[in-house]
Amino acid sequence: MQKVIDYCRSRGTLLLMGSTLVSNKGMQGLARHLGFNNRYNMDEDAIEMEMLLNEPEQDWQKQRLKH
Repeated sequence: MQKVIDYCRSRGTLLLMGSTLVSNKGMQGLARHLGFNNRYNMDEDAIEMEMLLNEPEQDWQKQRLKH
């Protein structure tokens, strides 16, 4: 997983996202350990995981990353 993160960061990827089942505590723990922010999505009954890899530099990137 760290190799994927490093590769995406080197390619200029801004945000890495994923989701997992609420019951998958192992994946949630791994994601937290690697630096992901985990949050519960009540509508999907899932855990969403996000990691900002690179800071947005252009206005369109900043707008796209707004939640």
